[in-house]
Amino acid sequence: MRLRALLAAVILRACTAANSTWTTSGVVEAGHGVGWCLQPADAGASDWRARVVVRRVATNSSGPRYRLYSARDHVYVLAFALDASRDLAVDGAGRPLVASRRKLRVDDSDDGALVLDAGGLGAGAALHVYVASNRLEGSSAYEVAVESDAALEPAADPVGGRRGAAAPARQRGASRVLSLDGGGARGVVPLAVLADVERETRARVRDKFDVFAGTSTGAIVAAGLALAELPVAVVQRLYDDLVRLIFGSKGLSPRYRAGRLQAILEAVFGADSTLRGDRGRRLVVVATDASTARLRPFLFRSFPPPEADDDDYLVDARSHHCRVVDALMASTAAPPFFPARRFDVDGSPRRLLDGALVANNPTHFALAEASALRRGDARTGAPEQALDLVVSLGTGAAPAKARSSAADARSFLGAIPRSVSAARDFVEGLANLLTDTDTTHDLVKRTLRETWRGDELHERYHRLDAVIDARHLRLDEGDVDVLRDLRAMALDFLKRDKHVEWKALLRALKQGPGKKRAPHVYSVVDLDVVAAPPAASALRPLRKTCARVTGLHGFFSRKRAR
Repeated sequence: MRLRALLAAVILRACTAANSTWTTSGVVEAGHGVGWCLQPADAGASDWRARVVVRRVATNSSGPRYRLYSARDHVYVLAFALDASRDLAVDGAGRPLVASRRKLRVDDSDDGALVLDAGGLGAGAALHVYVASNRLEGSSAYEVAVESDAALEPAADPVGGRRGAAAPARQRGASRVLSLDGGGARGVVPLAVLADVERETRARVRDKFDVFAGTSTGAIVAAGLALAELPVAVVQRLYDDLVRLIFGSKGLSPRYRAGRLQAILEAVFGADSTLRGDRGRRLVVVATDASTARLRPFLFRSFPPPEADDDDYLVDARSHHCRVVDALMASTAAPPFFPARRFDVDGSPRRLLDGALVANNPTHFALAEASALRRGDARTGAPEQALDLVVSLGTGAAPAKARSSAADARSFLGAIPRSVSAARDFVEGLANLLTDTDTTHDLVKRTLRETWRGDELHERYHRLDAVIDARHLRLDEGDVDVLRDLRAMALDFLKRDKHVEWKALLRALKQGPGKKRAPHVYSVVDLDVVAAPPAASALRPLRKTCARVTGLHGFFSRKRAR
């Protein structure tokens, strides 16, 4: 027995000497999140491995054993590995190194932790770990342990929304524009399009554009690409989890939805990170200023307006000093799903709402800002640029309905006894009006005819918006099966009914700027293949139904108060 114990001690000491462990623990308050980027202390370290384990740990608290109105005591966790080019790393079998848990609870079993085994990481690779609170109130304790055969150290706090080592210098430009519409849960559609474009062109989308613009959900995607410089695959996984956490959980008030959204945004971009950075990519986020009786657009920029001076007053001239989180929360503050975002901009209090109220399709704002940037760059002696490419992606639209005047009259007369149905139709019509993007598309197309003539317009301006069954176009859809069908229908429509436009977009992205790279199979996360959750009891569907009907989530969840 003594010999066996001595041998075990020797083996343990050898393993400890070979591996190092980076650990951290703490608590996240409701509405907040934290994140880390871990890199080897030796910048030249290659072929290193790491194992990430994140647990939700219990804290001592007084109170009843069970809470009738549950605090939903769990956290959201996302972990992934990026290579030196900030592409999603893959293991030896070609599997993407990314893992997430939407609801990580206190549990001592193996299923009670998020685990990511990352092997074969090369020089310049990094591990990213995000933890965000899902609670409605209070705090949640967590513990992160990363065991690796390379000594790891965390990167500095993010600057301009980017985690990791200092970004390499990149030539600034404003000739290629990517614009992303708003649309709530339908934001999965442009992400699916971008992922398929990367798969077919073998090129990073974020390297093909200089100016990124987004409204509402499009702003989150644009910021993930332009500021955080995340791969499309990671933004896909993040956004899918985000939609299901916010809209898939029943009984959440607008304030609690906003808390969950803010917590994840803080984990990704940093709680104190501001929009302004020194990278070449520029970001434009559209929100609505409701501080006065008249709604007007409010633009958040990652750069100072190049043509603004003391004599030219702009209410958003200093918006580049705002936090990334504030800008994205303002752009997504869509009533009635989220409350208005209130904070000071340059010392003036502002009340901001979803940008879709003024421009669900932000392409015209993106073009105006890109034009101002090109003029500003020219004044500083930079080489003269011309607008080269404009890509605008929608989140899906319902088929047009043809109605006769007689049908309209019958509908009006029949609305009196069917007031509930009429009210629902009115609300749906109002939502469709606010998310209408065809008017902006027509305006942009007419404007660009002055720049590009004939076939050149079709080769340089690309507007892709799939026509989808209206039953799949809810802004607050949280069902995973419906979201999967939505992505599939959108891609099928674009490749079948918009085949010419689709091929023209692929040709445009295969050409133009972007580092020439050897053929590389990009690891696009298949969101339809989701890791099986921990085994649940056969009564779980019944308990969830009872909790939803009665509102007593804590009582029926069988989770003890911590």
